[in-house]
Amino acid sequence: MPEYTIADLLSQDRLRLHNSLFDQPKFAFDDESATSFLAKFYGDLITFADRSSCVEIYSGKNAPASTSYMVGWLWPYTFDDLETRRMNGESPRVLGEISLEHNESKNIHKISDSRLQTNVVQSDSDGKPVASVSQSWWQRIFG
Repeated sequence: MPEYTIADLLSQDRLRLHNSLFDQPKFAFDDESATSFLAKFYGDLITFADRSSCVEIYSGKNAPASTSYMVGWLWPYTFDDLETRRMNGESPRVLGEISLEHNESKNIHKISDSRLQTNVVQSDSDGKPVASVSQSWWQRIFG
């Protein structure tokens, strides 16, 4: 199963941010804050079932003084295929949901599946793991 870092996903056009992140009335991201937020996760791995999977971030909160987050869908399609399916009136199948959360004052960040409320990675600001859990659920959902 392919593993990608957030940096890989961005460089390969497998991670996109929905316009709603930038247009929301409170806690909106701008280009700089979104880039800075995602940079905190560049080295974290995400495992997909196949190479055509992508992440579409649809919600978030930009609150650098407390906890910022982004939430997105994991798709088993490329963005081109996803757009084609939507234009054809299909309801594409979502593999799962991913949450990226960072709290500067607590010096930690984590990636989790928000439906299960289970941490995949929790690290300090240097990227060193401070907690880990069994990833068997992660393999069942995404791999």
